[in-house]
Amino acid sequence: RPFSKGDAFIGYHEDIVPVVVLQVCAELHSDEVFLSDEERESWEEKVLRTCLERLLQCATPDSVTRLRSSRLRSEAERIWTTYFREQEHSSLANFLEKVIGDVKSSDGERAKVPLRAQISTHSRLLSERDIPTIAKAAQLPPSSVKCAPLQQFQTEQQFLNCIGRDFWSTLGGRESLLIVQCDSGEQILDLIACSRHLLIEECKEMENVLHPDATDCSHIIMIVQVPRVAGGCREFVSVQGENWLSVHIDELCPPSEEIPPVEALKDRSVSEIFESVIDKTENYLTIDQVLTSCVQTAASKIEDDESTLGRATRRIELLLKLLPSRTKAGDDNRFEMILAKRLHDLLKVKDQRAPEKGKRWLEDVAKACTVNENGAFKKALWRRFQYVVAPILAEVIAYVDRDGNLELAVSKDPWISNLWLNVLEDNSFATINFCNVHDR
Repeated sequence: RPFSKGDAFIGYHEDIVPVVVLQVCAELHSDEVFLSDEERESWEEKVLRTCLERLLQCATPDSVTRLRSSRLRSEAERIWTTYFREQEHSSLANFLEKVIGDVKSSDGERAKVPLRAQISTHSRLLSERDIPTIAKAAQLPPSSVKCAPLQQFQTEQQFLNCIGRDFWSTLGGRESLLIVQCDSGEQILDLIACSRHLLIEECKEMENVLHPDATDCSHIIMIVQVPRVAGGCREFVSVQGENWLSVHIDELCPPSEEIPPVEALKDRSVSEIFESVIDKTENYLTIDQVLTSCVQTAASKIEDDESTLGRATRRIELLLKLLPSRTKAGDDNRFEMILAKRLHDLLKVKDQRAPEKGKRWLEDVAKACTVNENGAFKKALWRRFQYVVAPILAEVIAYVDRDGNLELAVSKDPWISNLWLNVLEDNSFATINFCNVHDR
C-alpha cells in the first residue's frame, strides 16, 4: 500500500513544519537584521539542519528503513545514521541516558536545563518494575522518579496534589523526574494538552515557593500511547511549543529476548544474524532463545502419517527437554549446537540463492502490513525472523527424528547418545540437502 506522511511522522499535521521552524528559531535566537550575508547563510543552514533533525525525532523506525526505496534514496544513508546512531529511539532508558547526560556541564556537574519531552509510543506503558531501570538511566535515586497514569485521576485537584504536594514538595527541590503516561492518546487529546499546561504551571509555582536558585532540575516526560493505524492518528499532535521535545520511541522497554537493534540488522541476512548467535559475537540473542522460540512452531509444521500421529507430542517433549539443558557447568549443550549449525548451513544456502533478497528482509518487513498487526517495528522483525527460521528448523527436526531417533539423544547409556550425536554432527554421514527443504 502507499504510505503517507502520517505513517512516517507520529502526530503529523499541516502546521508541523512552521511550528518546528518557529521553535528552532526561538531557541537559536539570532537577530537576522545584524547578521552579515555570510553569517545569515550559516544561520539559515543551521536552522534548516536543526528543523530536519527535530522532525526526524517524531519519525517511526520503519519509515526510516523504507527510505532506500523512496524518492529520498540519495539521502537515506545520512538520515539512517542520524536517526539510529546520533539520536536515541531504542528505549526510554537509553533516551534518558543520552539526553540528560548531554545537559551536564564540562566540570561534571548538572547544568540546570530541565527536560520537557512528549514521547509517543506503540508499545506497552511503563510499570513499577521499570522504574529502577529508568532511575538508573536518569542518574537519579528511584525515590526521585515518579510514574503516574493520567487516567487514574478523577479531578484536576487530585492530579495537582499527586505531582505537587505528594511528589515535588517532599523532594524539597532536589532533582527529579516525573513521568505522566496515558493510553489511547488519540481519544483524550484535550486532557493531554490540559495536563501538560498544568504540569508547567505547577512546576513554576514550586520553583517560586522554594526559590529557583535552590531548586535543581525537575524533568517532566509525558508518554502517550498511540495505535498504529494506516495513515497515522490524524487528530494527535506531536510537536509542541514551550520548548517541549517531541520524540517517538517505538518500544519503551524492549524485551531482552530480542533480535539485535534495528541499526545492527541493516544489510544483514537471517543466516548472518544466526551466525553471530552461534559465534557469540553479539550479546543480544542466545542459541537456546532462538531455538526454543521457534521449536513449537517448527514441530507443528512436521507432517506425520497415520502410523506416527502420536509422535508429535513426544517429539516436542523431547526437544524442550534437550534444548535448555547443559551437559556440564559452563559448557554448551552439544545437541543444541549441532542443531543450530545444521540449521545455519541451510539458512546460508537459502540466502546464497537470493543474496539481495536475503539482505533486504528488513525493508520487506517495513513495507508490509504486518508492522500494523504487530505494533512495534522490532516485534514485526522478530516475527519475520521466526517465520524464516521455523520451516527450515522443521525440516532439520524431521530429519533428526526420522525413525524416532530423538530417543537416542536421551538414552540412559551415554555411549549411545554420544555415538548418535557424533553421527549427526558429521555432514558426511548425515546429509541434509537444501533442495529437500520446502521454502514456505
